[in-house]
Amino acid sequence: MVPIAAALGEDASSLSISRSTVHRVRKKARSEFVDVVAKNYAPKHPITIHWNSKILRDIMGIEIVDRLPVIVSGDGEEKLLGVPKLQSGTGKNAAEAIYKILEQWDLVNQVIAMSVDTTSVNTGHLNGTCTLLEDTIGRDLLWLSCRHHTLELIPAKVFTLCFGPSSSPEIPLFKRFKKVWHGIERNNFQILEVTPELVSFKESALSSLSNLLNETVKIPRDDYQELIELTNTVLGKPPEKIHWQAPGPVHHARRMSKLIYGIKIYLYRNQKDVVNLTKREETQLEKFVKFGALIYTKVWIAAPLASEALFIDLKPWKDLKEYELFDFKISNAAKCILVRHLWYLSDELVRFALFSDIVLSPEKDDMAKMIKSKPDLRKVRGNCNILKTNQEVNLSDFVTERSGNVFQKLNIADAFLNLPSEEWKQNSSYLQGRERVRKSQVVNDTAERGVKLFQEFNSLIIKGEEEKQFLLQAVEANRKTVPSKSTKKHVFDATLK
Repeated sequence: MVPIAAALGEDASSLSISRSTVHRVRKKARSEFVDVVAKNYAPKHPITIHWNSKILRDIMGIEIVDRLPVIVSGDGEEKLLGVPKLQSGTGKNAAEAIYKILEQWDLVNQVIAMSVDTTSVNTGHLNGTCTLLEDTIGRDLLWLSCRHHTLELIPAKVFTLCFGPSSSPEIPLFKRFKKVWHGIERNNFQILEVTPELVSFKESALSSLSNLLNETVKIPRDDYQELIELTNTVLGKPPEKIHWQAPGPVHHARRMSKLIYGIKIYLYRNQKDVVNLTKREETQLEKFVKFGALIYTKVWIAAPLASEALFIDLKPWKDLKEYELFDFKISNAAKCILVRHLWYLSDELVRFALFSDIVLSPEKDDMAKMIKSKPDLRKVRGNCNILKTNQEVNLSDFVTERSGNVFQKLNIADAFLNLPSEEWKQNSSYLQGRERVRKSQVVNDTAERGVKLFQEFNSLIIKGEEEKQFLLQAVEANRKTVPSKSTKKHVFDATLK
């Protein structure tokens, strides 16, 4: 420090170089910074609260504790409120911690929705965090369950049906493939043979992926891009350049690994000197890959789209009903998962579909007409009995008077409903509402980023609980100011702000 001060023309004798003094100054600066951040954070829009419990080592020692990153989002913005420590990971403790932190930031009255993983501790109807938080706040909130968390259950179930249950933490077939990856000829692959009766599924899958990539979905990670490319390839429409990636983790918890591994192995099944599959394994693999490529991938990639969530939930149900003719066991297994997670087909959230680009105008008109239907008791999930009828099911079947609540919560004017749906895109209220719905977070990646942030700094720099929370606020602000892929110019410009 002294040489630097001298080089800058400063009197080094006037500087305090005591470590304790520097620590006190830093502590004071962080505290003052957080006070300013909290005072200036006053969103003008409705907000969604996110959380995700994680068991981590305590910053003060070797004890294991529950940490709960709490983040709010709205109109495309995110803000970390804190990462409190829980005595235990119960719904009651989590709800109390979330409410306390909302009070500290003076945001209780602006929260209109909760975005969470669908674990029992969150969604339990008596002692779940969501139920208890609603009771504490004193009003109903929208339940925006994480669509990735619910959709990942489907391939896991289908995989177990195809290959049987396993007690191993790793999947032996995938582990074998990972070892021989470097001996495979990348461009020597064989696609899925689609029989005439399945051509409509193939065309729908390819068309959906093409439309999603061209218009609406921002691909967040390389593994999403890899899944899209592999699905297109196995269906006979490979990209001009395939970005082959070496196989990654082979454990059961990895979200997309089963389908990514499955398609890769299936593509190279004819390289028998390297990929040595038994006849039984090849048959099992074909069933799994066929389901994944024809039905599942397009649903998974579209998961973050709030305005399409309802249609995307209803369309797989209809696809699976048709798929029964070709593989009843797989279709039935997938439907059993789907019917337990109809969060976005609740009468409160069904109006999101009015802002969809996929739902056709006649169905939107029917939904607008059904808004006067009398509701039953409030349910945060859609009525599964509607799906189980033999009749043709439409989104309008889920609409009730309660469906209007979502517009009130999101501050969306609904006068456009008096117009024919063909005219809605020329209406400013509709366009503003569509923008707000599209920015709604229906996957809980936000909370996962909070977990990752705390893990990075859990054992670094500071050991005190309060100071750790101050540090997280400073780090978050810095990362928003300086992008992660910053050039020297970005850093320099940020220092001048």
